[in-house]
Amino acid sequence: MKFTLNDKTTLSDLLSLNLHKYEDEVKNIVDKAVKEMSMEKVLKELNTTWTAMEFEHIKHPRTGITLLQTSEELIETLEDNQVHFQPTVASLDELFLRNLYSPYNGSIIEKRKINVK
Repeated sequence: MKFTLNDKTTLSDLLSLNLHKYEDEVKNIVDKAVKEMSMEKVLKELNTTWTAMEFEHIKHPRTGITLLQTSEELIETLEDNQVHFQPTVASLDELFLRNLYSPYNGSIIEKRKINVK
């Protein structure tokens, strides 16, 4: 049976699917969808946070080379994001979410390695 949800879908259309016979399966699908939506929200918030984050630049007094300097706020944000991000990573089920996660994982780890003061 093929079904498309749109503005013209009625309660009768939904009831004709007999979803009540597949309560456990429907519940599992809905639970996964809710988790995925939550993970997507976290990923978007991380992207917004780190897109706006900037490193400070200082000149090395002896060599004159420009160095990156991290602020206390940046380090605290990084540590907080890592703590909140790990459970999300552990519960990734869908391939498209893994693909969304991949670019952030490397950049968060790299940002953690850079700690020039």
